[in-house]
This record gives sequence, C-alpha cells and structure tokens, in this order.
Amino acid sequence: MKKSIFFLGFTILTLASCKKDYTCECYLTGSSVVIESYQLKNLKEKEAISKCDSYDGTIDLLGQTVIKDCKIQ
Repeated sequence: MKKSIFFLGFTILTLASCKKDYTCECYLTGSSVVIESYQLKNLKEKEAISKCDSYDGTIDLLGQTVIKDCKIQ
C-alpha cells in the first residue's frame, strides 16, 4: 500500500513539472482576431503563462492606441 501511494505521488509530481511547447496568441481587446502569435518552447505551464503575459500591452494601429491581450492556446 505504501509503495502504491509513493508511486502515485511520484507520478503526479513528474507529470506536473513537464516542459512542453506552447503557443501564445495576442488579440485586440474585445476581438477574436489574432494579431500576433509566438511559439514558446520547452517551458513549464506557469513559465509559459508568465512569458505570454509579458507580451500584453498597447500598440499603435492606424494612429490609434489599442490594447492587446495575449493568452496561452
């Protein structure tokens, strides 16, 4: 029984810390049109979310300042 619990715990920890590739897509606020897309490679989920959030901000679009919102897909 103890071995089963140890193995289950070890498996959960191993899977939770896996590094994967993610796509970060940026949209104009209130729009569903992707304006930018970034490939984030070999990162843990929390790292990918943090990196993607760093792309949030404002851009100049035809003389108007608009807000872009980036999310992991």
